[in-house]
Amino acid sequence: MQCAFFAEGATVRPSEPVAQPRSEFERVHAMQARLAQLRARGLEIAARIEREQRMGAEVTAAIERAEAELAAAVAAPVASGEDPTLWLPDELLLLVLLRVGAVQSCALVCTRWRRLCRDRALDGSWLRRFAPYATGQRAPRQLFGCNRRTIWAMAPLSSDRVLSAGAEGVIEVYSTPGGVLEQSLYGHTGCVRALVVGSDLTLYSGATDATVRIWGVVGKKGHRGKGRTLKGHSSIVNALAVSTTHLFSGSDDCSIRVWQLSSGDRVRTLKYPLGGICALALDGHGQLYSGATDSLIQVWSVSDYTLLRTLVGHTGVVDALVIGLDGALVSGSWDKTIRVWSAGPDGELLQTLHGHTSTVHGLVAGPDDTVISESDDGTWRAWRIRPDEQTAPLSIAVPHVSAIAVTSRGDVWAGTENGDLYLYE
Repeated sequence: MQCAFFAEGATVRPSEPVAQPRSEFERVHAMQARLAQLRARGLEIAARIEREQRMGAEVTAAIERAEAELAAAVAAPVASGEDPTLWLPDELLLLVLLRVGAVQSCALVCTRWRRLCRDRALDGSWLRRFAPYATGQRAPRQLFGCNRRTIWAMAPLSSDRVLSAGAEGVIEVYSTPGGVLEQSLYGHTGCVRALVVGSDLTLYSGATDATVRIWGVVGKKGHRGKGRTLKGHSSIVNALAVSTTHLFSGSDDCSIRVWQLSSGDRVRTLKYPLGGICALALDGHGQLYSGATDSLIQVWSVSDYTLLRTLVGHTGVVDALVIGLDGALVSGSWDKTIRVWSAGPDGELLQTLHGHTSTVHGLVAGPDDTVISESDDGTWRAWRIRPDEQTAPLSIAVPHVSAIAVTSRGDVWAGTENGDLYLYE
């Protein structure tokens, strides 16, 4: 027999129980409980996302209704001077006005709109919107389209859609926000060099295959046809301009052809033997401007198709023309300059803008009295066109930029020689 002796006062500690491993049933039960928790959390997150998306859609719809009412008011100003947006507070109306390019037209609607349009907070707001891109604080959205070669032409189709075309002969339709490719249009057998959209949203294009195509109204669900083809030019179609009744096409064959929109028939050929036609622009006073390879700008009468005068100033090919918001003509040239000409009968040279270090290929009108230019120097620049002052332009670098477009909501699209698109929202 074994005996155990303990010292007086000693305590006996019971032995600690040994932890038993969990059974397979318990492990499976715990995993099932955890999975149920995760699924419940997933449903909660999905419900929250759905609520936020619904709220976002409601806000977007409210903005679209306000913009539609604003556009209607701008298109038909109130004769009595009454405010059509009395239900909107100044703060919200100012935000809506900031999204509209034609600020001068908004100022004609009523006294309150005029006051808000003249507010210092509105002045230069569009340029400030893109300052982070110029300083590198924000990067544009980069898109890769079907045009894997140079994008030569771009044009806004609507407030949230833009057209892009280039060396592949394909015209692409993109939407914002997001830069989604909606559709591709095929038909040209050469590089597309010119795009223009009529007031009825009919699309017209010109290409190196010496043809012009009328595509009709391009819808969101796709445009299956190849468009109607207009033939007559003997060389590259570089430029297009459209009125409510006629289409004008400029070509390297040293001519401008005038087409009847209703029938597609050619009604006149304007010959300019001194150089090929690189750019066209129509003003609101019955004048057609053409830029040519001889560095001159021709002014034609739309009523009788006579050459009214020639504007002299550039020393290189005039490759871009646009009408500013105040009716002035703005021209861009291979001489690296941008020039502003008066809208009067004399076409007086008002300004010469310096800044680009290479050829200026494209010009488009932007909001707030701005004109956007793109150049071979790898930048697009936004200029404030004010004859009484010249301010430094906003300059944004885009490698190999080759085309530019601005939508009515103020988004800037830039196309490149690599076939890429950059979206500045």
